[in-house]
Amino acid sequence: MENAKNVFPEAVNYADSALEAIKDADTAFIVTEWDEICELTTDNNLKRI
Repeated sequence: MENAKNVFPEAVNYADSALEAIKDADTAFIVTEWDEICELTTDNNLKRI
């Protein structure tokens, strides 16, 4: 993540987990095959949004 912080502008918010990243979000587009993401359930995600 430190390398990304050097490349992207300060306006980018970083999170330690996928669930932290979507917390209180109005919308989340997740496009990846990472195991952490594939293992999330819709019910679990909806409770956090």
